[in-house]
Amino acid sequence: MAIYAVQNQWGGDGAPWHDGGKWALGSRDGEQYVVALNLFSQSDDYTLEGTLLYSGEPYPIAVIATQNTEGGETSYDIQTQTENEDWALVGSWIIGSRPGQPVVQLEIASNDEGATLEGTMTYLDEGPIGFYAVTI
Repeated sequence: MAIYAVQNQWGGDGAPWHDGGKWALGSRDGEQYVVALNLFSQSDDYTLEGTLLYSGEPYPIAVIATQNTEGGETSYDIQTQTENEDWALVGSWIIGSRPGQPVVQLEIASNDEGATLEGTMTYLDEGPIGFYAVTI
């Protein structure tokens, strides 16, 4: 599991960055970090679906993130599915930092094997905002 310090930016490219909390995003064996993550709310505000790419892997895999209220409103149970395999529960991640306002879209990627992630994200009832995260 990799822990990231997240910053968000709204108001354009010249606007200041703001604390976006600490997020926990999975890694395989502590060595393969997330290098691309594209999640979207398809049917409700408690489930995100999309794709995930780990460092060193050639292709993205399918992912479903389902809010786990026992772990808190920003805790999600993560299931992945690779080609010709069944869905498998791979752990819990922290996605977002605003209780009562879940993430409904996340499009982030890394150019340094997962040490940093950047892109855009959207909280419920808001527009897209900038996303930057560094491992801590």
